[in-house]
Amino acid sequence: MRRYEVTYIIDSAIEPERIDSIIERSNEIISKFNGKIVDEKKWGKRRLAYEIDKRQYGYYVITNFDADSAVVPELEKFFRMNQYVLRYMTIHLDPKEMKLIELDAERKRIEEEKALEAAQANNKSEE
Repeated sequence: MRRYEVTYIIDSAIEPERIDSIIERSNEIISKFNGKIVDEKKWGKRRLAYEIDKRQYGYYVITNFDADSAVVPELEKFFRMNQYVLRYMTIHLDPKEMKLIELDAERKRIEEEKALEAAQANNKSEE
């Protein structure tokens, strides 16, 4: 199995239920090929850098998953055929990139813990 990251932009003008169904369907395709979703980030509605099909906003989703390479063509076929997916990009993450992502996540976790400790210490000093 290989680690992949797919980023896709859904037309934000459609109903939230339809956006959720597109996300569910893409996850089902990954699961159908014995893939395992590692992380999914729903960035939500954001302004596009440039207009796509006369749209200025899109709903961004980033999914990291482990799967065989056979899943990529099926997933991209689904995105191509779906009129509400404005753009998509799938990349293979090599072990070096995965290590950098893990180190970045660990760094963010440590920073959050320090900020929480500082906030708790500040609250105790005010009491």
